[in-house]
Amino acid sequence: EVVVGGGWSGVYWAWRRLDQPGYDASGLCLLEASGRLGGRTYSVRDLALGGHNFTLDVGAYRFSPDMHLPGDVILKLALPTACYEPGCPSAKKDMPKPFQFNYSAPLRRIIDPATGLPAGYATALEAMAREIAAAGATVTLGAELVGIEPRGGAADGAAAGAPALRIKSAAGGATRTERIEPAVVMLNVPRARLLPLPGVASLLGGRVKSALSCIRFDSPKGAGWKNFSRFHSGNGTTALSKAYLGYESAWWRSPAVNLTEGEYPQNAFFPIATSKGPRWSWRWSDGRGPNLL
Repeated sequence: EVVVGGGWSGVYWAWRRLDQPGYDASGLCLLEASGRLGGRTYSVRDLALGGHNFTLDVGAYRFSPDMHLPGDVILKLALPTACYEPGCPSAKKDMPKPFQFNYSAPLRRIIDPATGLPAGYATALEAMAREIAAAGATVTLGAELVGIEPRGGAADGAAAGAPALRIKSAAGGATRTERIEPAVVMLNVPRARLLPLPGVASLLGGRVKSALSCIRFDSPKGAGWKNFSRFHSGNGTTALSKAYLGYESAWWRSPAVNLTEGEYPQNAFFPIATSKGPRWSWRWSDGRGPNLL
């Protein structure tokens, strides 16, 4: 069995295979093209900030225990967590109106119990990967899927069972591509990377490929949603960026300023127009770290 992609879905699928009675994990391989696990969950570690060795999550960074995935996984792994917001308010209070989380349990993040600082959201995936490897499975980074083929040259990949995979990897300074024929294939690959690969279109068939190629965003209707609808135009040109700034002296936390968090305009989900074209909005917070800033 081969799992391609070390994001949440791929790692979780491989981890849950260990729960099967009598399962032999020695035949399980988890392959990830990059040098880390996590996909869009990306914990950047060892940042020197304010005298601390800080971990910054530039992707996913918090969860509510009401989110059964990943909340149940993080709790089952017994990872230390703490409330993300001071006072542990309900998650329903986190988003500005008219938005609202469908969760009520306070938002939490994974922490280093020794410092109380963030340990990184990727900690959960790394913990699952350690259990997968300890059970006898193989976890390989730097193994990239570069093509999919019908097994045995059959014209109909579905009829021939799981497809053959072409995997590119590097070892000892040399790059090699090999063909493997697993009995089971689980693909956890972003569709923007998957669909252009050689062999994918013919194996999926027109209907499946069309469904995977569909990109649609249904914007809310009404005058109150005008700016939101313009921002999320659904034409594939919208870009969202997140910036992090660290200061040695947290001037904004002084009694005179007291700007520990906020947003501009009043609701940052409704961005304002600029003379240069892009629409802008801001949300800021002080990072929540004890004595960090």
